[in-house]
Amino acid sequence: MHRDAGYATDPDVADVLGCDVDDISAGLIVEVADMVTTEEAALITGTDPSLWRSRCAARPGFAPIPGARKVGRDWQVPTAAVETYTRGPKGRPSKG
Repeated sequence: MHRDAGYATDPDVADVLGCDVDDISAGLIVEVADMVTTEEAALITGTDPSLWRSRCAARPGFAPIPGARKVGRDWQVPTAAVETYTRGPKGRPSKG
């Protein structure tokens, strides 16, 4: 999976979003729904689903997602949170 404009450009992402891979590459991402699952959020951003589950549950050390809701055992994430997600620095902060 390669990344462009902050989003994964994998054919599976295009299926989730209901658009072409070329549209994703061009930055023409169309909002399909107000909420996505943690699996879809991970696929769109190229991250792990556990990151999104931790953020939805507001676990210590993770920024909570306003508007996230639990449906059964799964979480629904607002698409706005997925669209505005930026990856933080990798690894542990230095003791500097």
